[in-house]
Amino acid sequence: RALLCVLCVYMLLRTLACGSALLVGALLLASLRRRRRASGRPVLAPRCAAVEAGAAPLVVVVGLGGVGSHAAQLLLRGGVVRLRLVDFDQVTLSSLNRHATATRADVGLAKALALRAALLAIRPGAEIDARVSLFNAAAAAELLGGPVALVIDAIDDIATKAELQVHCFRAGLPLLSALGAGGKADCGCLHVAPLADVLGDPVASSVGKLVRAAEPAGGDWWRSLDQRVECVYSSEKQRVGLLPMPAGASKESLGSQPTFRARVLPVLPPVPAAFGAALASRALELLRG
Repeated sequence: RALLCVLCVYMLLRTLACGSALLVGALLLASLRRRRRASGRPVLAPRCAAVEAGAAPLVVVVGLGGVGSHAAQLLLRGGVVRLRLVDFDQVTLSSLNRHATATRADVGLAKALALRAALLAIRPGAEIDARVSLFNAAAAAELLGGPVALVIDAIDDIATKAELQVHCFRAGLPLLSALGAGGKADCGCLHVAPLADVLGDPVASSVGKLVRAAEPAGGDWWRSLDQRVECVYSSEKQRVGLLPMPAGASKESLGSQPTFRARVLPVLPPVPAAFGAALASRALELLRG
């Protein structure tokens, strides 16, 4: 009988502990949702809305891989007829599994030029400005010059992503940023939120550290940046790590930039497509006003 009493007390305590944990979790989730509602940002990506053809806003897409190429072609299909496409890289065989428009015939061509040709085939009268260029602080004024309505960040490299965020914030350019799509598989876990509200994304943490490192002594401007930069991110935990370097390969042989990471994360094709769709959806909503 004594043993039975002890067992009953133990089960009661476990039940209370689990209930407390669930209550705390529910309170944290409710707090996060209240913060996002207060900032006017949806928890999930909004539905696509058409842009009036007469508005003719200029949207710059930086990074034209799986995420950026899907975002660009969906913006065009949604009514955005003025696009500036920025990427230094070429179409490769390994990128065909996730690129929105590239084919075997495009392998070896600059991504910006290949995507421009594909978009003009969809809408011949569109104004598509292709820039075969690596984004960095020195090139920012030229690549993002003019009456830009919105910048979309689909850059893979974390340091370059941080440079773009800092430049757009200081120049007053609206920015939508895609965070980590590699190593994930569940397209139902995508969210749109200010950078300050992003939870559990290692890319957000790494970019945040670099942005804060650029902070002038005594300043706290990056706190405003965290609130102003909207991100598309996945709450799914990363399922796999970086792939090993191929035997005998070097960064140069893989075509990587000296400051870029040579090892890559595996990418499931629907995930970057979903990221690009979420970026385009939010962009069309913002451009519509």
